[in-house]
Amino acid sequence: MLIGIMVVVVVLGGLAGAALVWYRPGLDPATPRAAQPAARAVEKQLQRDGVVARVLRARLDPKAATGLLLTIAALIAALLGILVFQIRANVGIVSFDRTVEHWVNAHATSTSDDVLKLVTDLGTTVGVVVVGVIVGVVKRRHLKNRNVYLYLLLVIGGQWVITNLIKLGVGRTRPTLGIVAGLNGSFPRGHSAGASATYAACALVIGIGRSRRVQSALTGVAVGIACAVAASRVLLGLHFFSDVIGGLALGWAWFAIVSLAFGGRLLHFGTPVEAAERHEQLVAGTTD
Repeated sequence: MLIGIMVVVVVLGGLAGAALVWYRPGLDPATPRAAQPAARAVEKQLQRDGVVARVLRARLDPKAATGLLLTIAALIAALLGILVFQIRANVGIVSFDRTVEHWVNAHATSTSDDVLKLVTDLGTTVGVVVVGVIVGVVKRRHLKNRNVYLYLLLVIGGQWVITNLIKLGVGRTRPTLGIVAGLNGSFPRGHSAGASATYAACALVIGIGRSRRVQSALTGVAVGIACAVAASRVLLGLHFFSDVIGGLALGWAWFAIVSLAFGGRLLHFGTPVEAAERHEQLVAGTTD
């Protein structure tokens, strides 16, 4: 039963990820098309007075891909804040966490544990680093772009640092019915954050130069793997449901922010800002 639940989660998550990229390419931080509206948004805001107003308009403008994506990232950060509050206050989602914990403990078997342990290894620190290195080396030779290394380093390394800093601040213990009961560092789950950020970044890099159909499929696979790792942590009794939700949200938000900074599949740091600066120089030249 537990394995079946994980399969359902993986399929639904993968299909949702692929559909999002296919039907809403403007919300895909990997596409260079996200850099163009971002540049236009920056150009418009540079011409207006008021720093606070510029920042707010750039974040809330639904027509600017970067503004919308950064707003989504901010909402995810707010979600993390709400989860942390409920965990510290022992209210809200905590009761649901306990319900899931008891249900999993009642339905776990040796077979399901063996399978889930294989899946959860895909999200270990060593696992995501190895995957990142392999993808980086292979694609660096193919793309002739050194930024591949820097991009993957920032995505993988950044989420690891952020996740562990939050863990120290929250200090939540593991599920009491699990084999690691009483250990600290439960929220947010590092396996989930690492898997969601790393496999999304690898899908971006591998998808460079590929068709939109292939890119959508790669995104679906990346989301499916992340969902599988997250589900395995809960179904093994190693973490609470809210732990993996927080981990997934953190990993995908960090992936989106870093990807936008690199101009998506252009893999050139600061591309949106550079585009805006070039436009400003052209405008200045025509008015002189």
